[in-house]
Amino acid sequence: MVNWEVLGAKGILETANCKGQPRSCISSGMLVTTLFAAVIVGFPSVCVGGQLDQVRPEPKEAQQAQEAAQEQFQANFASSHPLPLTDYWATNPFLALRTAVNNVSEQNQLPGITPSFSVDGELIVTSSIADNTSYIYDRSGNQTMTLEGAEPYFSADGGLIVTFSEVDNASYIYDRSGNQTTTLQGLYPSFSADEGLIGTSSEADNRSYIYDRSGNQTTTLQGLYPSFSPDGGLIVTFSEVDNTSYIYDRSSNQTTTLQGLHPSFSPDGELIGTSSEADNRSYIYDRSSNQTTTLQGLHPSFSPDGELIVTGSSEVDNTSYIYDRSGNQMATLQGIHPLFSPDGQLIITAYDYDISYIYDRLGKHMAPVEGVEPQFSEDGQLIVTSSFTGDASFIYDRSSNQTTIVQGIYSSFSPDGQLIGTSSYDHNTSYIYERLGN
Repeated sequence: MVNWEVLGAKGILETANCKGQPRSCISSGMLVTTLFAAVIVGFPSVCVGGQLDQVRPEPKEAQQAQEAAQEQFQANFASSHPLPLTDYWATNPFLALRTAVNNVSEQNQLPGITPSFSVDGELIVTSSIADNTSYIYDRSGNQTMTLEGAEPYFSADGGLIVTFSEVDNASYIYDRSGNQTTTLQGLYPSFSADEGLIGTSSEADNRSYIYDRSGNQTTTLQGLYPSFSPDGGLIVTFSEVDNTSYIYDRSSNQTTTLQGLHPSFSPDGELIGTSSEADNRSYIYDRSSNQTTTLQGLHPSFSPDGELIVTGSSEVDNTSYIYDRSGNQMATLQGIHPLFSPDGQLIITAYDYDISYIYDRLGKHMAPVEGVEPQFSEDGQLIVTSSFTGDASFIYDRSSNQTTIVQGIYSSFSPDGQLIGTSSYDHNTSYIYERLGN
């Protein structure tokens, strides 16, 4: 069983401590969003003298409120979801809610949003877009340094931290101790697989810039958002101006152009996928045969073993597709933005802003879960989704079928899977939760 420390609640009808610094405790008054966004009458709560006291209604009133909310939930659910309520993991939202908030307390709140972790999990970075600043914390939540630039992330070896600033169209490279090593022209920095090259983009002139790790510019490429093949031998960019992707070798010689945008590589680097929103099509280019296969749907992504390809259609028809490596369609899925689990055995899609669907790799429907923007833990045992209406995330444990509700959206896991970070954009705050037990 996996227990989570989340937000200082010990069960919906228990008293929680509010010791130390003021915190955004999730009380029953806040947790009015259940597993399926039911409209629930919560019990008001008051924090007095460091204690969170529950003001409880009379039993008869509580029963009436529960029955009314249950009826409203079922009516709302039936009108907006294609599957029967009995197909969902928790058919009683009140039972789900009581399960969700059992044995939980918060570990850390950090200034800034979009938390991410160093490869060893010992550092956490957040950013404040309003003041173009990034913050570095140790694993315990102690702030260690402040960096210029927003949206920080770590190099794969954990030795560098990169940020960027739209104000001056520049990216900043720092060492792990927060010492700035160099400034690069362009935004959205990315590393090659061997960490030897860094790519940035300048939207003003539709160009990308390639630098070595020391910050020396090596070349300029046509197109934006450079990314590297798994072996680091190729660089791809794309241009929305002409709906074209460009392929370069590591020496920056252009080798070919491809139709479509947002190029991505298969794990072995032999296939390159692009997509064209104009005709809702994806194109898979085979580097060995020079053949191109056309698929329905957008934004192709590959299974970890490279044997399957998934695409997602537009939000109009909320459909995704599974193809084999040769481009043969294997299944059609409900929902868009398909994502593979780390072991490639599951695919999860998002539907209509409030529900995600889980399928096996052959497209067999397994279960829907509340929330969108799903993410898997590294071991694949946890699935986290976000509720934008409730500023909350749902953590689903595949082993125990238990669910935990935490504050914040847009989740990220530490590499060891023991920490999870979420963001509250309204409060410019990140929340860090710890995974306990097995």
